[in-house]
Amino acid sequence: MKKIIYISRLFSGFQKSVSEGKWKPSGATTIFKFFHFAKKNFELEVFFTHRDKSIKNFKIKKKKLRNFFKLSWLIELPEKNFFLISDIIHLIYDFIIFFKILKRKPSIIYATNQNLMLAVLFKLFTNYPVVLRVMGVFDVMRTKKNLKDYLFQLLYKVQFDLVVITEDGSGTEEWANQTLNKFSKKLILINGVDKVLKIKKNRKYYSDILFVGRLESGKGIKEFVQNIIYLSKKIKIKVGIIGSGPDKKLAYNLLKKNNINFFINENVPHHQVMKYFANTKIYVSLNKRGNISNTNLEAFNNNCTMLIPNFNSPLGEVIDKSTKLLFTNETVFYYDFDKKYNLAKKIIFLLKNDKLRKIRKKNLFKIRKFFLTGWHERIREEILEVKKL
Repeated sequence: MKKIIYISRLFSGFQKSVSEGKWKPSGATTIFKFFHFAKKNFELEVFFTHRDKSIKNFKIKKKKLRNFFKLSWLIELPEKNFFLISDIIHLIYDFIIFFKILKRKPSIIYATNQNLMLAVLFKLFTNYPVVLRVMGVFDVMRTKKNLKDYLFQLLYKVQFDLVVITEDGSGTEEWANQTLNKFSKKLILINGVDKVLKIKKNRKYYSDILFVGRLESGKGIKEFVQNIIYLSKKIKIKVGIIGSGPDKKLAYNLLKKNNINFFINENVPHHQVMKYFANTKIYVSLNKRGNISNTNLEAFNNNCTMLIPNFNSPLGEVIDKSTKLLFTNETVFYYDFDKKYNLAKKIIFLLKNDKLRKIRKKNLFKIRKFFLTGWHERIREEILEVKKL
């Protein structure tokens, strides 16, 4: 049996599992679903890389996740500070990790985009097949503001054996054609979805408005809170937030200060998030990077009333074009992200129009089966390509 060494960023949804030694992921669904399916087809060993301000020293630790991985590793890395000096130090760290992984005798190297340099090292200095996993396109992958950005994007020109890319509405196809080596095999896939929960009649809603995602700038949590504060002065609402991240404290303090009825639940296991989708009146997305995210697909699959942003920026043209292939005006509602409090005004309108929400949800229910696939089919396609390496 071939052995995959998977080098993954320690996503926030994995952190509790790794710290407690028991596998119970609550985020990065596309990654942990791959782990589950890959275990049946390969010998799997995972190196989790963790960069954080609180980390002072570089360390590689063994980590047992007793109900899932026989053996995994946690690599703690201090954050980069000064350009060049810090980059040289981190390159040394990468070489140490490189030689550590070599000793594990892999058959295939699988690396998430945050570990691009390690993927490059394995491609340049070994004969192992290398798979690069890209989960959407970020600004630093697209724009060249300085020499560092230029050098970073140059790394994508290495010919990888396979690049698996999540189509999340961030303009992945355009980016792949412009940035990746033309001889790298590319597999661009929309994420899968889980089975829908049966909705009980006469249910009690957990929230009027639901936000699900990492609490950070890129996911729009600050704009969400600003709109909720404006909204709370107009109507009485209950707000649900599922997620964790650097802006959690800010969001919590602002909502509490304004006497808003809300809850913030962290580290919710993926299957339990479905209950929140099924028991909210309106699901809101403020994702600035793309709107075909896994969270939006799950909301779509759970027949939520969805509010999706339109953007006025040049990048918005890329995002909107991709988004509207799946989310049409007959199935979801749109608001203008760049227009102040437009989201709040749309929420007020929808909360007062039950009939319109029901019509849109019926349309959504009719077409979702034609666009969405289950996780088994989605990961199977990826596994089949990896088996060919």
